[in-house]
Amino acid sequence: MSKENDQKKIEFLEQALEEVVILPSKTRMWKLFAKSKLRRYKDMCLELDAEELNLNKLSKQLSMEWPGKLVEDHEE
Repeated sequence: MSKENDQKKIEFLEQALEEVVILPSKTRMWKLFAKSKLRRYKDMCLELDAEELNLNKLSKQLSMEWPGKLVEDHEE
């Protein structure tokens, strides 16, 4: 998933939730429920972005040349 797509989905859902007409209390309850799920989705996107950033950093570190030798060469 791209970050732009995630952001577009979040904005669309937020706008849709704002347009929900609060008539009976059940509609209000469902709107609050949906908003809480949307907040969780946002948090998950942020967590995934952070994990992706950490993986990219780790990947770069692993691909860097080792500064020394792990095992000394022995002459026979």
